[in-house]
Amino acid sequence: MKIKKTVLLFTLLPFRLVFGAEPCLIKAIPGVALGPIRIGSTAEEVKASVKVTRESSTGKDQYMEAGVYRISLRDNRVREVWVEDIRAMPECISIGGKKVNTKIKVAAIPSLYGPCEREDLIGGSFYHCKGSTLHFGFGMGTSLQLLISDKFWRVETRMDSELGNIR
Repeated sequence: MKIKKTVLLFTLLPFRLVFGAEPCLIKAIPGVALGPIRIGSTAEEVKASVKVTRESSTGKDQYMEAGVYRISLRDNRVREVWVEDIRAMPECISIGGKKVNTKIKVAAIPSLYGPCEREDLIGGSFYHCKGSTLHFGFGMGTSLQLLISDKFWRVETRMDSELGNIR
């Protein structure tokens, strides 16, 4: 009976009250991983690490959703993983071992994660930082997207090259 009460106590009490801190479960490592999703993983490896709830593909490209994660694959390898809006999440993301303030002002991104290059597009902009494998998307509305990629890219260049219109 004592074990059941202890389990119940830990089930009902928030982690913060029991251990004094909230766990930060999502580690962003530029060019390497976002949470459990590793750049370069196969679709099968992604499915073994997270519960994929949505999936689509066209030609060489695949797209998956798993909880807060959005995953882009080409030739069955993860090349991008992102979270659509870190502002809507608990402060539980870290970059380089430092917790990310999810309420960060966009203007502060280059000083915290730079050097960064800004790319302005129709409907929003990106900061491409840390050798350009760490990206922050922002623009219309208040959302702030966090994206980890396989290598340097600019949205415009990647889209054009994949459509066969290399500039």
